[in-house]
Amino acid sequence: MKDGFWMLLCAACLLLSARSVQARELTALDIFAQLPITLFENTPEGLSEDEKLRLIEQGASEFWEVERFDADRLVLVSRPFGETRVGLRVFRGGDRLLAALGTDGGAMCALELWQEDATGGFVPANPPDDPQLSDFLASGQRLAADVSPAFMFCLEDDGLDVRPLFWGPAGLVDVPVGKSVRYIWKSGAFEKTVSGKPESFVPWGFPYLPSLDRRYSIWILWP
Repeated sequence: MKDGFWMLLCAACLLLSARSVQARELTALDIFAQLPITLFENTPEGLSEDEKLRLIEQGASEFWEVERFDADRLVLVSRPFGETRVGLRVFRGGDRLLAALGTDGGAMCALELWQEDATGGFVPANPPDDPQLSDFLASGQRLAADVSPAFMFCLEDDGLDVRPLFWGPAGLVDVPVGKSVRYIWKSGAFEKTVSGKPESFVPWGFPYLPSLDRRYSIWILWP
């Protein structure tokens, strides 16, 4: 009886291990097919399940098209003017795959993180801890007493960019900052980096322009 129990337990472990290995071989497009469409609620165009299926099968829907993809990246651009982009970036090297799905359409952004689970599916994951306000401020800089900070995580090709938002009694307040904070994916985890001056934001949808390095970027033509 005990032998039978252990055989069943080992078989279950092997099945879970096989599913995990299969998940690690998934491309960005494969993972996108598994994820919900909730992030698109933050875009003017939105996305239905039917449109998502057409995107995956045909490369385009009424309001979106696949701009480029490779094993670890998928970039969708809105039609017809390309004003909004949604990107999926697969981060590998940790205990489990991490997929980041984010919008890019200006100063504001939205982000979802999804982590591989034991069955090979994906469940919501938490972003890194908020940085310290002092990480952004120049030496001696202080906020007004009625201004409160918040932090927005945005997707970039090599990790996450943190953008501070400052709220006053009447709404958003423009506060110049002296530093920039990013979380770079290294060795299976996010590592915080603080630079001495704010970096100009380069949309993750264009990491390879203008050279369009085809070692990483694949353009596809659907029949």
